[in-house]
This record gives sequence, C-alpha cells and structure tokens, in this order.
Amino acid sequence: MSITIVASKKIEFLRQHLPNESLVDLQVFLRELCNLPLVDYLFLDLSYCLLKHHPWLDVAVYRQVLVNFLTDYYQLENCFAKEILESYCEQLRSVKNFTGRISLDDRDFVRYIFVMTLTSKSEQHLVLELGFGSMFLNCVRNFLQAVVHCRRPASFLYGFEALCYQELVELADRLVQTPDNLALYRLRYQLLLADQPWNNLSLTQLRSIFALLIHLADQPASERQLLSTFAKVNVTKIVTLLAEQDIIYRSDYRRRSVIWCLTALGRQLVEITDVVNVARRGRRSGAQQTAGCSSS
Repeated sequence: MSITIVASKKIEFLRQHLPNESLVDLQVFLRELCNLPLVDYLFLDLSYCLLKHHPWLDVAVYRQVLVNFLTDYYQLENCFAKEILESYCEQLRSVKNFTGRISLDDRDFVRYIFVMTLTSKSEQHLVLELGFGSMFLNCVRNFLQAVVHCRRPASFLYGFEALCYQELVELADRLVQTPDNLALYRLRYQLLLADQPWNNLSLTQLRSIFALLIHLADQPASERQLLSTFAKVNVTKIVTLLAEQDIIYRSDYRRRSVIWCLTALGRQLVEITDVVNVARRGRRSGAQQTAGCSSS
C-alpha cells in the first residue's frame, strides 16, 4: 500500500468524522503550535490516530504510544511531543464532541492492540488501521517472539512489556477456553470505535449481534426476516448500528423491501470465525487420530 493511498484513506476518514471547517481550523492550530517542515503530515497522522482511537484518549499507555510515535517518526524531543499531544487533544475536544465515553484502562488498550493484530488481514492493513506506524508494530512483534521463545522470562519484564505479558496470558487463556471470543472481541472493538458506541456489551449480546452477521453472510435478508429469526434482540437498533459502522449495507434490488448485506468489513469479521472453526476441526481431528492410535 503506497504512501499516497494511505494518506488518501486517512483524509477520507477525517472528512467522515469532522466537517471541513473544523479540519481547517485544527490544521491552522497545529501550524501555529509547532513550526515544523512536515507539520501538515503531522496534522494528518495525529488527527487520524486521535479520532480513530478516541475511546482511549485519557489512557496513559495509549498516550505514551503516541508520544513514542512522534519521537520516532518525526524526530521530536520527548517533552515537545508531549506538549504537542496535550495541546492538540484539548483543541480536538473543543471541536469534536465525543459521546458515549466509557471507562477504559491500560490493559484494555493492550488487549485491543493484540486483537487487532491477530485479526488483521495484512500488516499493511494493520498499519493503516492503527496509524502508529510500522515501528510500533515491530516492537510488539519482537516482544511476542521473545515471549514465545522464552527469551524474556516474566520476572524480568517491567512497564509496558509486563503489562503486555499479563494481558497476553489472560487473552490466550480466554481464547483457548472459547476460541470464538476472538471474533467477538474484534466486533466489540469495532463497535466501540463508533462515534456513539454501544457501551459495556456483554459477550452474550455480542454473540447475538454476531449470529445476525453470520446469518447475513449465508443469505442477505430484510429487516422483517431478521426480526422473525432474532425475536429476542432489538434488530432495528442493531441494524442501524452495524450500518453506521459500515459492517452491513442496504441493497434496494428488491422493490418491496430493503435487503441487508455484509460489507467487506462485515465479511472480514465473519471470516475470523471461519479461521477459528478450521483450527478447532484440526484439533478435533488430531485428538481423534491420537485416540485411534491409543486404542490400537
């Protein structure tokens, strides 16, 4: 994915979430705040990261990741990067009303990074989704490889690495017990990133929403058909939310009713379950072969 394509996708995202007047005002503010040769690129990257991950604006480890991105990629001094981030966050809050704020912490952000990494269709796509650059992903990858190969015992970890290790162990334990949770976590974070997110969705509620997506993957359906199949959930509200997040879209190819279909993002979310099911079938097949060998 070329730099031009990445930049155009970021610009498209910003225009979807802020009016042009606000974007111009924010760009002027940042130009006045820091006189840098690459200030317009900085505006694009910083605005994208903050809007893309707005539920974590007040989370310490998320802000540190952004500061590291500014110091590594734009070669800014650490103190100057912190000043820019703090001032720009306040300015962004003044033009963007972040509704539906919920309480999130460092561990939830780390889990979000792991889930996004595990479910992204490619590294280039992940770099665009997160917006932190490849340096941050390389740090995460190196850490994961060190943990897998036991090169860094847990007792010697501290700070961000210790936090990553604790969350990685807990997440792995949840996924071993219920592999489908990976797809549900990915859906949760997709809905959490909405401008008006559904807060504190339980795994039971997420399963109901995901079951609806799987139904649409098998057969596009009208809202009336979905209501008859999913009588115990608020189908109208779910459909509205999924459409706003570009997970499903309306197709009017039938005159009498609107038919809901999965978008590319919706298909990607459902495909996570396919991967999980393949892995599960592989484990069952291996267990059966082992049992057969034991009995013989």
